[in-house]
Amino acid sequence: MRLLDRFFKKKSEKSTKDLNFEEIGVFIEEELGDKKQELETKSEKFRKSLIYQLNSLEGIFKRLSDSDFEPVILQDKRDISNIVETSKKNYCSNSEKLIIRAVNSLDEKPQIFKIKSIVLETFNKLNSFSREALILLQPFEKDMKRIAQGLKEFKKEMDNFESFLNSDYSLISEVEEAERLVYKINSIEDNKIKSEKREKGLDEKIIKLKKEMKTHNLKISEVASSAESRNLAKLEKQQKEFELQAESVVGEVTQIVSGVSRQIKGYIHNCEPDKKQIAKIEDFLDNPEILLQKSDFFEETVENVKKHLDKVEPDEKKKKKFLSIEKNITDSIKESQIKHKEISKGLLENITTIKKLKPKLSTEEFEKNLEKLTEKLRQLEEEKKSIKSEEKGVVGELLNELEKVLSSISNKEIRINKK
Repeated sequence: MRLLDRFFKKKSEKSTKDLNFEEIGVFIEEELGDKKQELETKSEKFRKSLIYQLNSLEGIFKRLSDSDFEPVILQDKRDISNIVETSKKNYCSNSEKLIIRAVNSLDEKPQIFKIKSIVLETFNKLNSFSREALILLQPFEKDMKRIAQGLKEFKKEMDNFESFLNSDYSLISEVEEAERLVYKINSIEDNKIKSEKREKGLDEKIIKLKKEMKTHNLKISEVASSAESRNLAKLEKQQKEFELQAESVVGEVTQIVSGVSRQIKGYIHNCEPDKKQIAKIEDFLDNPEILLQKSDFFEETVENVKKHLDKVEPDEKKKKKFLSIEKNITDSIKESQIKHKEISKGLLENITTIKKLKPKLSTEEFEKNLEKLTEKLRQLEEEKKSIKSEEKGVVGELLNELEKVLSSISNKEIRINKK
């Protein structure tokens, strides 16, 4: 019955305690009481004890260093005494240096977990040195046994120290973990407030920037919709029309020259005018538009071709065609010249008016400023986006973790009133 009673007996429930976040520091101090001082005192005793063990080992190594031994002769009668002596000196010197360095480090009173790493590293190296030196140092059997015993005692004290860290001193570790969590939560909350302020500041800048952009867009729209702007558009359209008309006149002249180019080329070949005349003829053949300025030489050339037509053009049909064209060439050229002059005058007047009007209607400065403002807006929005994506931490999860640590420290069920 007693066994069944024990089996079905409910475990005693932990008492529950509600804590405000601001009360955690005081709560930890109250829970620790004198425990922290006791643990610190124990850890200090271990530090001194470990130093004592190392100093004892150093004394044993010094004794080995001063030890004499009988000459070591191998079966093949080789004397290796010098090798043994050198090995002994190196072993003792390296070990003593290692011990002195460890003692000096422990004398500086490092953090308790640093003490663990110092003594563990020292022990492993001393142990390694001993294994390497063991064969050659057989003549010092008694000293080597003392060293082995010293290392054994040092290891025993190290194990006790580690056991203390894993059990009693774990309370300090939990306290440190609780303090770390409190600090992290506070940092997250502080960063959250800072981020909110930054975001608010950026929002204000973005609103201001958008107003500026709106003003610039409005000015550009006003210019674009003004009467002067409409007039400019009309003038630019007229300019294109003038340019097309000018191209059409050049086309007419080109067609006139093309109609008699065969006979003119025949004239150059058969009548052999001088080089200067040939150069001038080739010029208007390649660039008929020059006839719109002056056509006297062209007309003279056509007249010369006519005079030597039998020599220039053997084909009767082409002769007749040339003669029919030749009759109207002068009038056609003159007509094209008049047209071109009128078009050029209109085009020049149009260009002059446009040049005067364009600077007044230029939105280039507004557009450049708008481009700069747009880039600045993009940067501000990117910055705002980066703030939102920053790691803010999950406070709820950290608080749950903190509750578990505080519960372990106090052996109570801790519930933290969320911030």
